[in-house]
Amino acid sequence: MVSVIIPVYNVEAYVERCLHSVVAQKQIALEVIVVDDCGTDSSMNIVKRVFEQVACSHRIEHHTRNRGLSAARNTGLDVARGKYVYFLDSDDWLKDETVLWQLVEIAENNQSVCVVGEYQDCESSSGKIMSIPYQYGKLHQLHTSAEVVDCFVDNRIPVTAWNKLVRRDFLQENRLYFEEGILHEDSLWTFQLMSRLPSLTLLPEVTYCYALNPESIMNKMDETKIKRRTDSSVVVLDKMESVVDSFCDIPTKNKLSVYIDETRNYMYRRLLTDGLTWQMFTRFYRQTHRPMKWKKWGKLSMKQKVAHLDQLLPSYVGRYYFLFLYKFLYQK
Repeated sequence: MVSVIIPVYNVEAYVERCLHSVVAQKQIALEVIVVDDCGTDSSMNIVKRVFEQVACSHRIEHHTRNRGLSAARNTGLDVARGKYVYFLDSDDWLKDETVLWQLVEIAENNQSVCVVGEYQDCESSSGKIMSIPYQYGKLHQLHTSAEVVDCFVDNRIPVTAWNKLVRRDFLQENRLYFEEGILHEDSLWTFQLMSRLPSLTLLPEVTYCYALNPESIMNKMDETKIKRRTDSSVVVLDKMESVVDSFCDIPTKNKLSVYIDETRNYMYRRLLTDGLTWQMFTRFYRQTHRPMKWKKWGKLSMKQKVAHLDQLLPSYVGRYYFLFLYKFLYQK
């Protein structure tokens, strides 16, 4: 059985499409878990109407207050009973009626703890296909943790919680829950998952339709949300480094450390056009990372020292130093 976990918060325009794509699944036993995160629109009325019209195994979990996407996913994971878990955002939908059956067949036949399909970006309202960001070409079976890490650090795996079929017992035994109260929760969760997975299969077929939503929190940034993003970025980077510090395998440790640096640079690049936001980010980042960088400074290679020098410079100067690095080292 697959437990499909769907957090719901103010998605009245999209949730019916999402649910119909799930209840239409064939040849597979499902448990549909909807988590009501206390929205203010009619989303939950639509959910109840769909479940009244279509017979399927389902349950609705209610939060007493709005707690966010991470908390909603954690609530769903706590009550899930399926052998596998599949996270689905309520404004997205499954590609066709056999998606979950395909994913489970691949997982069972290849003894994979996790299976990832391709996804397509679609216009939120019309469903028009805009792009397919990841195309695998053929079935990739990764049977060791080292292979999974190599694939992940090569940026061949989407940094998303959705569209991943994962063994529930593996998630719960490894305490792979979502960090609550932050943005970028998918980045952190995927990093933690991929650093622990013993096996993974990449399916060269589109299984998921991702809605490009202009109303998304990541597309509407005011000063408060900018501060929240900087806070969240620091938490993500800090927890990623905590994961790496726990590894004894040096090659894996080094590869994941490089990935963290690339993540940090990606976060920085998103802030290049805004000097105030840059200062906010570097200030929060240094609060947790600067002492560690000083401590390890003597152990860094010259290349690493060049890459991290902006952390040790005054914020204003550091921004222009990073702009220089970005132009000559990071742009492709």
